[in-house]
Amino acid sequence: MTLIEDTRQQRGKHALKHEYFEKHGIKVVRSKLPFGDYANIKNMSVIIDTKANIQEIIGNVTQQHKRFIAECDAAVNADIKLIFLIENMDGITQVSDLYRWYNPRLKFSPKATTGRTLAKILHGIEVRHGVSFVFCTPFESGAKILELLPKEGET
Repeated sequence: MTLIEDTRQQRGKHALKHEYFEKHGIKVVRSKLPFGDYANIKNMSVIIDTKANIQEIIGNVTQQHKRFIAECDAAVNADIKLIFLIENMDGITQVSDLYRWYNPRLKFSPKATTGRTLAKILHGIEVRHGVSFVFCTPFESGAKILELLPKEGET
């Protein structure tokens, strides 16, 4: 399998993924993608957009909400399934786990987004805008990307 990695992905910040891909014989080429960060070069019906942590997705869906939703809708209009893969070490494995997640930023700012609020926002985006949110640890992200992307010949 050959993956496309978007050129906007910062070099050197994704070493764990690249090590996994190399170890499993996955070739990675860098090219601009219309959305997200990773796609199967032979089947671009699904694209993965990686997020470094839960705080990054909070920023996307709150401060950058309009741009984020526009990207989600553009992917759907292009017949591309957009999956946001959120790396975390908080034990979160699905959106519903966020209901019990404590945002450490609440210690410093009572206006920080709570896990409960984030869960509701992400669920609403999934329902209304046709994207998915998947969670894993940074160590699992390479394998999870391959699991989520269609294999060659799949639709």
